[in-house]
Amino acid sequence: MDARNCGASSRRSAWCSSGRNAAIGAPTNFPSRGAIKSSAARFANHYLSHVELPEGFGPPAWGDIASATAETAHAREELGDTLLNYEMQIHEALARSDTLLAEQNQAALDDGLPNSLRENLFAIRGHLARAAVVLDAEAKVRRSLGQAIATAAALEALAAWVSGTALERETPAGDSRDLLEALNRADTEIDLTRSLERKVTATLPPDASKPEEQFPALKKEVIVRMRGAGSAADRGETLRCRQEIGRIASSPRGGRQVERTITSIDIELKTGNQTRTGRQVKYYRVGVGDSLESIYDENAAQ
Repeated sequence: MDARNCGASSRRSAWCSSGRNAAIGAPTNFPSRGAIKSSAARFANHYLSHVELPEGFGPPAWGDIASATAETAHAREELGDTLLNYEMQIHEALARSDTLLAEQNQAALDDGLPNSLRENLFAIRGHLARAAVVLDAEAKVRRSLGQAIATAAALEALAAWVSGTALERETPAGDSRDLLEALNRADTEIDLTRSLERKVTATLPPDASKPEEQFPALKKEVIVRMRGAGSAADRGETLRCRQEIGRIASSPRGGRQVERTITSIDIELKTGNQTRTGRQVKYYRVGVGDSLESIYDENAAQ
């Protein structure tokens, strides 16, 4: 079962190891949260059935859940701060490139596109070129992301174990209320962390390892293709990128047409500055029933 798709109740009742309920025949000595985190951190896809529980598990106190929840919240807040810093660095780097282009009487890169998409494209190009300014900022986010994932996974494991053992024990009403509140707070924190994880994944450049990459989902009715011309070693301090953007645009005569913009961009590997070196725009008529993808693919060789 994928923990990211489980609700609070299923998260607590379906914690399994080796195909059995972990609460059955539970030992009495509960290990440290560090031991749980070490186990949880070994799985990257959040499938609870993949976690191997150490020997010697027993029922913890509800305070362990509260402490683990606070630790997860701290990791999530750090990830949020790191992501915000990354976004500011990309924003400032793009602004510097725009200023340099303006001083050369050139239009800004990707002019006409929303600023959020322009920043996304700028980061992707920097990532493809392995520009230091982009990679350094990106690496900090990925480190924080890994820490947040690990702490959330550890909390999830702990919460599932606590709720499982609680079903086998009779506890005073006050303790039960405290435990339930602690588990609810844990569920909320896990969901917040998973939500931020999805946002980070969507913000960072895709894992691009091919000579030519296509990014059809960056924005609705926009297709992006990028190709690096040679390696950094071949081009010294600069890498040239060929970028194609296909999108639906209005026709001067009414109706719709596909606008295909082909741009050559030089990327400085140390500074991350990006300069347009060539641009060509082509238009294709959109017929009844035609899609952006079909028209773009039909004319991609031109």
